[in-house]
Amino acid sequence: MISKNELKFIKSLHKKSERDEFKLFVAEGTKLVTDLIKSGGSINQLLVTKKWVIEHPEVLIDLNLSPLEISESEMERITGLSSPSPILAVFHQPNLAHDIAQNNDSILLLDDIRDPGNLGTIIRTADWFGIKQIICSPNTVDCYNSKVIQSTMGSIMRVKISYQSLPEFILANKSNYTFYGTFMNGNSINNLKFVPKSAFIIGNEAHGISPEVEMLTDQRIAIPGNQLNDGVAGPESLNAAIATSVVLYDWFSKK
Repeated sequence: MISKNELKFIKSLHKKSERDEFKLFVAEGTKLVTDLIKSGGSINQLLVTKKWVIEHPEVLIDLNLSPLEISESEMERITGLSSPSPILAVFHQPNLAHDIAQNNDSILLLDDIRDPGNLGTIIRTADWFGIKQIICSPNTVDCYNSKVIQSTMGSIMRVKISYQSLPEFILANKSNYTFYGTFMNGNSINNLKFVPKSAFIIGNEAHGISPEVEMLTDQRIAIPGNQLNDGVAGPESLNAAIATSVVLYDWFSKK
């Protein structure tokens, strides 16, 4: 049995202010919830419908879970999805990292990424290519936004994320990293050999890298495209998550 106050509290966690205060976040869907658990996520509360229990007994046994069963109508009241999932979990937020792990050979810096889907995909992509530390500017979207969590598919538990001033971070770490900023008019990544400790900067979806961060960038890099090579008409830029994927693949393939 779950109370109205408990339902109201869980619903409130879709707001950043509530997530920040209680250091919790919500995840929905069987694959996402199980991936988060297997990646070390600490559950505060697990809610499922009776139908889900009947259809997924192996998950409960495999992960040794004891969920609270609620009705489908109660699940509809707390979901953040347009179509409610039959399973919702409240997780404790891992401590956000403020120190760079000494064994990290390369890192990622995000300059005001605003789209939750972009951030989630970037976190997942970083995890795929072995980037384990992401530094976000204060205006980057909250990494515990439900849409971000949905897009990471568990990677949120395997990548350390911090929010801090990028100019201050860069200045404090100039001797440790070479900072590569992504620009439309930079040097083609095809011609670059990245240093062992690289820091890749991805700019805002609409405005790119901010002038304050641009001034501190060591090298301007670009992803070659048809319009850059031939001067033909084309899109202004790549999606931030796609650009991250291309740069990290190039870096990974040259390691």
